[in-house]
Amino acid sequence: MLKLNLISPDQKKQTANKYISSMAENILGIMVVLLMIGGSLMIPLKIKIEKLIQNNEAFREQTEREHNEQTDKFKNFNQNVKTLSSISNNGFSWSKFLDTLAAQVPEKISLLEMTSTLTDKQVNIKGYAQNRDDLIAFKDKLDASGLFEKTDLPLENYLSAKKINFEIQVQLK
Repeated sequence: MLKLNLISPDQKKQTANKYISSMAENILGIMVVLLMIGGSLMIPLKIKIEKLIQNNEAFREQTEREHNEQTDKFKNFNQNVKTLSSISNNGFSWSKFLDTLAAQVPEKISLLEMTSTLTDKQVNIKGYAQNRDDLIAFKDKLDASGLFEKTDLPLENYLSAKKINFEIQVQLK
């Protein structure tokens, strides 16, 4: 078999180098095209991810606001429970007071007005007595009831013998 070299070894090297460089250019070109296609596919994904992140952030903020509102409601509710508990534990039994007071009032005494300040446990009772003896008997009954620490009937209430408009200050126990 006979072999003919029509191309010199330098030309053979140049042809091989051109072939390799054109193949490398083709591969690089294909890679650039693939990267561009991949990059163009990433843009909508990036936009979708950003929207999801924004939605997630908005949802988190809304959930946090709702949580804070619920927490505030529970704090207010607990404060109301504490206040009501304090009132019920430290409260004054008006029904017991009024029952005891009603039992002490003689027939010829009319109670017209009652005011109180629970901070110093003082009750002012205004009324009408037909005579001084009934008023004194009423004061004595209040003293004997044990419901009051002290009863104060001002001296001016003793000046009239009949038809007395009186005011008694009592200090609750």
